[in-house]
Amino acid sequence: MNEALPTKHALRRQMYEALGSWLFARRAKTKTKQERAEHVLDYRRRRNQLAAGMYREEVNARGNTVHRDLDADQLLGLFGRDRYVYDSKLCSAGWQQYDTDQDAPYFGCWVNIEKRWTMCYCEGDRILVTCPSEESLKAELADMERFYGRAPAAFTFFATDRQATQLVCERPSVTP
Repeated sequence: MNEALPTKHALRRQMYEALGSWLFARRAKTKTKQERAEHVLDYRRRRNQLAAGMYREEVNARGNTVHRDLDADQLLGLFGRDRYVYDSKLCSAGWQQYDTDQDAPYFGCWVNIEKRWTMCYCEGDRILVTCPSEESLKAELADMERFYGRAPAAFTFFATDRQATQLVCERPSVTP
C-alpha cells in the first residue's frame, strides 16, 4: 500500500501542475466550465493529500532519505537564490565543499560528516540526502565518487622547466 503512494516531491509537483492547468484553462476561452472545475478539484485533492501526509518519503538505492527543493530548504533552515548563498551559509555551519569538475555558479555539492547529510544545488534544484548511519554515508560518498569521478585540481603550478604540479584538495570522508 505504501509503495502505491507518490513521493512528497512528486505529489507537490502534481499539485502545482494541476494549479497551472487550471490557470491556463481560465485564460483559454475554449475550455468549458466543467474542464476548469476538474483542474481546481484535482489541485485541491492533491493539496489535501499533501496536508494529510498521504505520501511516502523518497529513499534512494542506498537506503538514504532524499529531500528535494522546499523540503531541503526547510531542513537546512535557509533559502538561497543561487549556489553561492548555499556555499557561504553551509560552509560557515560545518559543511565541506565536495569538489567536482562541474562546479559553477549554477552547481555545487557539500557534505556534513557530523550530521551525515549531503547537499547538491543544480540550476535551482536542491537535493538534500540524509543518511541514517555511517555505513550509508560511506555508500553515499562512494556513489558520489563514482558519479563525479576524481576530484579536480584546485591549482596547477608550473616550474621553470615546464613541469606541471597539480594540487588536489581532499574531499570529505568518513574515515579519519
